[in-house]
Amino acid sequence: GHIVLLTLAAELGGAAKLCAAAVAMNIRVSLGHQMAIGAGLGRLADAGIVDWAETNGALGQVALLAHTLSRAHRIEFTHHLLLPMGSTSRIVPKSDARTAYELYGSSSLSLTHVFSGRRFDKGLAMLLACVRELLGHAEANPRVGVPARPPHPIDRDAVDGLPVRYQLNQEERWTRALKCLLVDLKWLLAWDAAVKSG
Repeated sequence: GHIVLLTLAAELGGAAKLCAAAVAMNIRVSLGHQMAIGAGLGRLADAGIVDWAETNGALGQVALLAHTLSRAHRIEFTHHLLLPMGSTSRIVPKSDARTAYELYGSSSLSLTHVFSGRRFDKGLAMLLACVRELLGHAEANPRVGVPARPPHPIDRDAVDGLPVRYQLNQEERWTRALKCLLVDLKWLLAWDAAVKSG
């Protein structure tokens, strides 16, 4: 299918802030609601199912982007602490700092996978809550040239009515939910660029 390549970049206001000059993300969106970010976010691609290693790497990029934007704008997440660690990123609820939830999945069919799948789902819902906080901050501080609201509303564990939880979800719906999340992140990056330019 036809692939549209969108490059998103969030430049930080100095390497000293986060020991990095930029966070970049490539989003490929093809027709039919199939998408990939960086290495590949979601489970559907033009050539078939995207493997978990690629999906996990892409989720790590999303976690790093959310973490970077929160630091750049001095936003402390209310309930969660993001631990961006590439394809093994995690998120921790502030109410229980000893429990980390995975932001990576697996194709294993074992009983352990069922338990870890619930942890993955909870981690995704918490990541979405962090993104919702970033979007709320951006909406409360509008910028010229950026639409007043992000394209896809986030409510609890769903983006535009599509759940981000993987278990008991259809892969196409899950992938569409992640695509909507990426479109919201693109909006957030446009807002970030407007803040830094003006």
